[in-house]
Amino acid sequence: RAVHGVRLKKGGAWTRNLTLFDVVLNDTRDDFVTTNLTGFERRWADAAGTLVNSRIGRIGNLGRSPFDVTLFLDDDTFFCPDVDVDEDLRALATLPSRVAVRAHPFDVHAKAPRLKQAHRCAWEATKKKRMGGNFSLVAAEVNCFDEHAPPTLWCSGAQGGALLVDRREDVASFVGGWLATYVKLYKGFASSQTWKGRGHFGADQTALHDLFASSKLCAKGAAADLSFGYLPNALNERTRPKRADCARPRFARTRVLHHKNFVNEGTLAEAAARVDGFCAAANGGD
Repeated sequence: RAVHGVRLKKGGAWTRNLTLFDVVLNDTRDDFVTTNLTGFERRWADAAGTLVNSRIGRIGNLGRSPFDVTLFLDDDTFFCPDVDVDEDLRALATLPSRVAVRAHPFDVHAKAPRLKQAHRCAWEATKKKRMGGNFSLVAAEVNCFDEHAPPTLWCSGAQGGALLVDRREDVASFVGGWLATYVKLYKGFASSQTWKGRGHFGADQTALHDLFASSKLCAKGAAADLSFGYLPNALNERTRPKRADCARPRFARTRVLHHKNFVNEGTLAEAAARVDGFCAAANGGD
């Protein structure tokens, strides 16, 4: 329901009858390495092992979005029941301010004084939704942050486990920048035993932080060199809310839980029940 149609092979017929794994992206690792890396960097990639090479392929696949708008999620994410992500993606695809890539920024609500207008706008949209408004609250929240949040929102980095990609925009600059930053960060280190840098060896999140740190987005008054924007934590919820948290407001119902801890024990049935329970707790009374 989330697409008008897709070709399952080049030159094939259009279909809307999609099932799981009908659309599978070929790994981009080999394309990137053979096209962009030579000499020492090429030898490093070939010797670096599964972790590094899987991350190279993962980042590169963002440039192969099969749909106009695609939500890329890590493999430790879980969808909550009774929420309409299809509606959200369709609404996000029609926003007036289109950007290539969206993610949820770190510490976004710790900067609340600078986000007062964005929060006020989102709360107004929340009230209209609860009074019966027929629209995607996720898209309305995004629109509020697009209009009112400062571009320096990204300077502390963003959570890369959920990325909304719009292939109609300049995705290539973001993907190329992230890949180049990743190679620069880890080249020369083949494993965690030799790694001496920040964070965990091979983590693409650290390279994403460095990409933003060097971006013109964080230079006052400079023209943006990356097409990047806000994504609500409703599509990338990392913690279970234990109490009302006015410093970190949640506007829309939680769509996506993202953490292995949600399913780190018990049987598959028990893990699924735990995810449903967390979703119910997060969305109760909405």
